[in-house]
Formats: sequence, structure tokens, C-alpha cells
Amino acid sequence: MKPRLAPILLALGAPSLSPAIDEAAFQATIRPILEDYCIDCHSAKRQKGDLDLERFATVADIRADPGVWQHVEEQLDLDEMPPRDKTQPLAGEEETLRSWVRATLKEIARESAGDPGPVVVRRLSNAEYTYTLRDLTGIDSLDPAREFPVDGAAGEGFTNAGAALVMSPALFTKYLDAGKEVAAHAVLLPDGIGFSEKVTRRDWSEEKLKAIRDFYGRFVEIGEATRVSVQEVSFQSKDAGVIPLEKYFEATFAIRDGGDLEEIAGERGLSPKYLRTLWSALNDPSPSPLLEVVRRRWRESNSSAETAATVRTWQKALWRFETIERVGRPGGPQKWQQPAAPGELDEALRKTVPDGMSLADLAPGFDAFRELFPAALCYERIVPIDSVVTLLLYFREDEQLRRLMLDDAQAAELERMWHELHFVSESALRQVDVYEQVWQFVTQGGENDPAKNPLNPLREPIMKRAEDFRAERIAVEPAQLDGVLDFAGKAWRRPLAAPEKDQLRGLYQQLRDEELPHDDSIRLLIARVLAAPAFLYKLESPAAGERATPVSDLELATRLSYFLTSSTPDDELKALAAEGKLGDPDVLAAQAKRLLSGPEVRRMAIEFGAQWLHVRDFDQLDEKSETHFPGFAAIRADLDEEPVRYFTDFFQNDGSVTGLLDADHTFVNGRLANYYGIPGIEGDEWRRVDGLREHGRGGVLGFGATLAMQSGASRTSPILRGNWICETLLGEKLPRPPKGVPTLPEQPPAGLTERQFTAQHSEDPKCSRCHLRIDPFGFSLEEFDAIGRFRSVDAAGLAIDASAKTPDGAEFTGIDGLRAYLMNKRGDDFVRQFCKKLLGYALGRGVMLSDEPLLDEIQERLAENDHRVSIAIEMIVRSPQFREIRGRDFVSNDPNNP
Repeated sequence: MKPRLAPILLALGAPSLSPAIDEAAFQATIRPILEDYCIDCHSAKRQKGDLDLERFATVADIRADPGVWQHVEEQLDLDEMPPRDKTQPLAGEEETLRSWVRATLKEIARESAGDPGPVVVRRLSNAEYTYTLRDLTGIDSLDPAREFPVDGAAGEGFTNAGAALVMSPALFTKYLDAGKEVAAHAVLLPDGIGFSEKVTRRDWSEEKLKAIRDFYGRFVEIGEATRVSVQEVSFQSKDAGVIPLEKYFEATFAIRDGGDLEEIAGERGLSPKYLRTLWSALNDPSPSPLLEVVRRRWRESNSSAETAATVRTWQKALWRFETIERVGRPGGPQKWQQPAAPGELDEALRKTVPDGMSLADLAPGFDAFRELFPAALCYERIVPIDSVVTLLLYFREDEQLRRLMLDDAQAAELERMWHELHFVSESALRQVDVYEQVWQFVTQGGENDPAKNPLNPLREPIMKRAEDFRAERIAVEPAQLDGVLDFAGKAWRRPLAAPEKDQLRGLYQQLRDEELPHDDSIRLLIARVLAAPAFLYKLESPAAGERATPVSDLELATRLSYFLTSSTPDDELKALAAEGKLGDPDVLAAQAKRLLSGPEVRRMAIEFGAQWLHVRDFDQLDEKSETHFPGFAAIRADLDEEPVRYFTDFFQNDGSVTGLLDADHTFVNGRLANYYGIPGIEGDEWRRVDGLREHGRGGVLGFGATLAMQSGASRTSPILRGNWICETLLGEKLPRPPKGVPTLPEQPPAGLTERQFTAQHSEDPKCSRCHLRIDPFGFSLEEFDAIGRFRSVDAAGLAIDASAKTPDGAEFTGIDGLRAYLMNKRGDDFVRQFCKKLLGYALGRGVMLSDEPLLDEIQERLAENDHRVSIAIEMIVRSPQFREIRGRDFVSNDPNNP
């Protein structure tokens, strides 16, 4: 060994002296090695590869620009420097340089550990923009970014990286148009605003109708069909919402056996209020002749069906239904459901009562029976159908439901829903038009004297309701404007400042002063809210000074939510932030755990998992040859869904990071199972299937999407697949292909397999060094064709050779051999790469040298905890990088990380 190696080797053995960046050791040992083998090509004058190492004359120079030395380390690890045609270092010199560079970078990293990184104004990515609007409006079908330019990737290769999220005048115009499109879905309500999937008043009215019917459906069953005949026109009607008697009687038997009434009601989805009333009536000793008939049947039969049948028999006898159109008219009935009295005990009624009892004996109990057992709880149809010409748009009769079933909160909810229906549908105004049409219809061919028209008494109340509605519509305009301000606070992810509220109110007034209608002004104001920087950007406010300080709780809520759900913070996160509790690392970690368990983590599966593996939007891949693979288009969506479901399960159930490689399961439906050759699975339902290694699947290596994506249009590509494993899974940074290397054609020459074809190409001296690293991985996956199906021969009928030998001498065959090699020999590299990608995704930037200590700690903790992904996520959200921001006056000495 040359004498000049001694100083650095001695220094490396003295950790207390920060040896790696000792100036004397650098000058005595490292600088001479650089001069002998590096500076000739990488001088200030030549700068081959845009690299000038001559300028690093001292350790201080290296501290000022460590990013260059990260690149040097990569080249040394790739054995790319010095080139083979140049003088090679003496024995030990290359390893000395490599060790010094690695140790120096670690020392510099420790000195700046925890640096949050540059303050970048981060625009919402297209995906984040879409998810956020869907969550704000509740409309899952919204796709406002469909016309936007595709986001680029930056940082660690993700579209949420601030460096890629540029803004342009053309894009801003698209944001304005998208905001108007979203605003068209706004529904103006009596107390504010809401949003609908539809954009017409008729559709909004139908949604409100459905909401009321769904509410009714929580308490009632639909009664048997009744046929109504009006003016020789017959209608089949199922409009009565009736008590689900069997369910309630079955519950009373459970109570009688010792069950708790409230618990039973909750478990069975029954109204506690009615169940209490029914239980009391069945056990009430007070005399009531007809109820006693029901009580006796309940006690003696122990059958909910028989008891319910008895009740229904008497319901039919004691109630009758009027034609809806007649209700409320002069001389007509006041209710749709009317009490009735049987003239005699017919055969059906006689079967329910003891011998010797007469109708007169039972009559005193009719009212008590009707109080407990109305034939209908509500008119479930709401829109009348039992008249040829009707004056009513909507008919409400649900007093029995409210009296028997609803608590105060439920009754208030129902009132609100009916109020919204009338308000949104503008029924009071529409009924004026209907009235005039019906009035004309009634007078045709008959009495034309307006004074004798039977509908005349209805005119005044109908006109009065219309007048009252017009007044209400004006009166609620301030509430609707306040609704936009509330929406702005949610959209901007923070409470609005008073000047911001004043500005929005001023814009609204300006639009009204320009004689724009209220509804249009409100929608333009919503569009303005959605085009504001406070919505489009995740804005943060650094403190004065150079030091990093914690971001605000609201800003931290935004960081966490967009990391794990790609969307705006939910109510719980916002509440904790408003209370100032989210800054507590334990609270923050608990919230991360909560979000990971929710359904919205599917978005992280797409935006992180699928994007990391380069299969995001795989269902849109249309580059495969239809001639060679005519059925590929039909399976693309299923291949796209598999990794999304896999990563969703991985995050929700705290999967193992190493399990991504060696898992023995995946998620399939019947089509994908058949595609993979997995027997016994049918139908569209997705399910987890274990024991898949025998089918060549399991983990990320077996995804058909990744295998197909890293292939050509009509043939496999060991080069693409090998490169994907090296760069995507192991984090190796390979040099770009030399200029002038020809692209391989889609079809191998006759008699050559795709492997042999690739091997010929790899023999080119300009290519061979990289291909020795790449190709073995790709060769081991040759048992899968260009669209990810398992095969034993290629398209030409030639046998598949999936054996591989790596530069380190390892030999293996097929996907199982590759999996074992990666787990046993490269497992740490895979885990490191996953952590690096996850950290970059969480921070929205590229991983910096100062992040390396955090990555070291995460990797160490993962090894101690079965590599559970929650450990990595918790450490990231607890880290200074995630929780802090550089001061406004921070000055970086590193030009690569300003």
C-alpha cells in the first residue's frame, strides 16, 4: 500500500475526531487520488460529464456542494469511474476513496439532519385537485381535471412533488372553467348551499324526493299493492309505508327472554320509541278489548308472523284510504288514511277473536288499536298517481310515523328534508301554473262561470304560498352567501380572515350591481373560491429567521391529509388542529394510524403505490399489439385494479415492507383469476387469494400490470424488466444508454428467443457493463409474456429459459429464484428504496443528503418491528422534515438543495 493511504485509514479509526472530513487526511490522501485518476477529465477546463472536481480544493469546498459527491459515490458504486480505458487506481485506492466519500457524506448529513428542505409553493396535483373537490362536494363522479395538462413527475418520481407542479396562464384558465363547472352542481338551500351530482332543478328535486323516501325506508316497509280506479283509469299503487310488524314482534320476544330493549332496537335497526310503546301495550293490564285479542295471540302463539297477521287483518278492517287528489279540497277528506268501522265480523275477522265475542264487544277498543297500529305510517310515494289530472305536486302524510317512530332529532331531520324539497323544487311557484291548467281543464265544456268553479276556494291559498315563497327566497339570500363563505373556509383549509370575507362579499355585491341574478352570482363566487391560490396551493407561512420552526396545526393537518389521502383534512383533523392538539407528535401519529385504516387510503395506493411501480393509469395503456394480444383491452382494467387493492390492503392492515417482495397472495376477481390460471374463482367480486406462488404470482413481482408495462408492444423485454427492478425496486441509478445504440425491433429474428435476441444486443461493448447488471433480472421473468401471462414457450414456440446469473455470482431461475435472491441478497436495498420513495412522496420533494440519517433510523426500526409499514409512516410524520419549515431567511450552501 502506498504511504499516502495511512492518514485516511488512521483517521477512519478515530470516530471522536469527525475523521471523514479531517482536512489533513483529505489533503494527504484523497486529494492525490483525485489528481491521479479523476481531475484530468473532470477539471475546471474539461468538465467531462459537466463534472468539475478540481474546484474542491478543501473540505470546506466539499461542505458547500455535497450533491456533487453524492454523484461521485453513485459512479463509484456502479464501477463507472474511472472508465475502463483510463488508468485504474492501485489496489486499495478505489475502496479508500469510496469509503472516504461515503463517510464524508454521512458526516455532512448528520450535521444538517432534519432539514425540512426548500420552501416550495406546492400546487395541488391533478389527482389532489380532483379528490379534494369530490370530498368538498360529496360528488364522487366529478372529474374536473380531465382537460388539464398531465402533471409531470419530480422529486422521487411522483406527481405531488412541488418542483413539477407549475402554473401557466393556460392552466389557470382551465381552473376557472373547472370551477364554473363545479359551481353548476351547487344547490341553493334555505339555510346555505349544497352540491348535487346533477345540474338541473328537476334532478335536484328528484334527489330530495329520494332522500325523503330513503328516510322513510329506515322505519317502514312498502305495503301490498292496491289498485285504484279513477275516471275509468286503473292505477297499481304501492304507496303505503307500513310498520314492519314481524320485526317488532320478534324483538318483543327477545325482550321477553331477558334482552335489553335499547340494545335490541339498535342491533335490529328498529325505532326504540315504537318498540317501547309496543312492549308497554302488550304488557299493559288495562282492559282494551281489541288489543287484548292481539295480546292473547302474542302470548299464546310465540309467533311473530301469526301475531302480525292478526294485526293486519284488523288494520284492513279499521282503516280506509282516500284518493289523494280529493284530500284538502272543498268538501273532500282531510286525510288520505281514514278511520273505518266494519259492519260485521266477516270470516277473516271472526278467526282472530274468541268464540262468543261480538263486534259490539270489540268496538270500544277500536281507537286504542288504531293509535298503536295505523295501516300506514306514511304516504311513501309522495308524488300522487291516483288521479288523471292532479293539482298536487307532492303529498305529505307522515304524522303517524312522526308520532310513533321518530325522536325529536329525527323529526327535525324530516322537517328539514321536506323544507328543502319544496324550496329546491320551487313547488309553490310550480303549483300556480298547475292550478291554472287544472282550472282551465275543469271549466272546459262545462260551467264557465268562475264563481261556480269548484277550484276557486283553492286559488287564494295557492297564490299566498307562492307569494310567501318568493319572499323566503329573497330572505335566505344572505344565508346562501354565508354558505359560500363557509365553503371557502373548507376549500382553503383554514378559517377565512375578515378582509377575505369582506372581499368575497364585495365581489358578490358587484355581480348583483351588474344585475346578475342571485343564483348566478353565487355560482360565480364559488368558481372564484376554487380559482384562488388558497385553494389551488398548499400554502404555508415560514417564520422570520434562518431556523426551522414547526408549521401551524392547520398546515400540519393539510400535510398529513394530503400525504395519506391525497385530499383536504377531514372534520376530525380540522377539529384537532383548531384546538391546537395536532402539534403533539403522539396525536399526529394517532391520526396517521386512523387515516391509514380508512377507505380513503385507497388513494395513497394509487398515487404512491401504483405510481412508484409505474403502473398508475395502466387501464389506459393502449400500446399493445391487437394482432398479437386481441383480448388485452378487456383485461386492462382488472390488471390496473390488482395493485391498487393490494396496496390498499397493505396500508390498511399494516403490511410488511419485505412482504411486498415475498408475499404469497394477491387480489383477483374471476376474470383476472382465469387470466392468471388460478382455478375455482368466479364472478366480478374481488377477493384476497393466498397460496399463489405455485401459480407464479404473489407480491409486486407477480403483478400482470408491471410485467406488461415493462414489455414491448408484441414481445417481452428483459432489458426493461431488469432496468425496472434495478432502478424502481433497488434504487440503483444506471447511466443512460450510449448515443447511437440502435433500438431493438419488435420481433426477434427467426429461430431466436427474446432472451437470445437481447443477449446479442448486450454483447455490444458500449452496452455490456450495464446489461450485466440488468439482464439477469429480466431473464428470470421470461416465463411471463408481454401482457403478463405465464408461458412455457414464446410466441414462436421456442422453449423459455428463465435462468439467471448476476455479477456477484448468484445463480437462480424464474420468479421464485429472483424473489429469493432479492430477499436474501438485496433485501436491505429494497427496504431502503421503499423508505426513500415513501419519504419523498410524503414531503413532496426529492430526498436530500440531510434526510439520510432519518432513512437510516427508519430502516433500523423497521428491522426491529417485522418491517411493518406503519413504523415507517409514523417515523416520517414525527420527523422534523414533516413537521417543520425552514425560516424565511434560511440560506443554503448547497446549490443542489437551495
